[in-house]
Amino acid sequence: RAWHTFAEINAHAEQIKVANMLIEHKAFVPNFYYWRGLGLMKKGDHAAALDDFITTVELSPQLERVSSAVFMHQAKMYENLDRVCEAITPIQTWVSLDPVNRETSQSRGLIARYEQQGKCASSYTSGTAKIRQSGSKAILVRAKINGVSGKFVLDTGASYVSVNRAFAERAKLREVDGSKVLLRTANGITVGRVAVADTISVQKATADKVTVVTLGDAKEQLGKQIDGLLGLSFLARFDMKFANGTWTLKARSATQ
Repeated sequence: RAWHTFAEINAHAEQIKVANMLIEHKAFVPNFYYWRGLGLMKKGDHAAALDDFITTVELSPQLERVSSAVFMHQAKMYENLDRVCEAITPIQTWVSLDPVNRETSQSRGLIARYEQQGKCASSYTSGTAKIRQSGSKAILVRAKINGVSGKFVLDTGASYVSVNRAFAERAKLREVDGSKVLLRTANGITVGRVAVADTISVQKATADKVTVVTLGDAKEQLGKQIDGLLGLSFLARFDMKFANGTWTLKARSATQ
């Protein structure tokens, strides 16, 4: 009630203070980060707000049930930070979770605006990949991030590509200064940092300027032989189909 009262009178500092108290009381409730993110966004702290909106998604146990507003606010924060091409990814991620109902003229129009504004079309994606799935076990793929090869789990339930610290250092991933997000993993909640990969490729399927989350001591989170998870910040950029035991990734422009 206090948070909503302060929101109604545009008392943004008080909104943030109340949200911080709630997070201190219960650290892993997604809505509390969303509420703090709204206050930070209104205050003009776009980088911190983006971290909170990312955390909101990452802590949510069911991605398809996350409100569209969370993804739209992510996109707006990227735009405000002059990272316009990255603003496309949250929209495409949201669409990919329910394409039948979310692939609309409105969502395509928003993506088209960002594509034009950031001149993203020529380097957004290219190429194709075919990934064989054997049985019901995790799908392991070889991917290159900034030209450095690693072993990744293809995970359509992960909103972002995530990598362990050692791989992030080898790939020279550029972490965003001051970034801090929380992620829900198979072994619990862990802290990550937001970074940007210049390129990610699987076979000939390649995407540029991909948002990535780097994890601290990720061996316990991902497994000793795994360098990371290949999530929707990469996969949602492609037409992705599964047939006859094979996943096919096919390049498309941001607006297709």
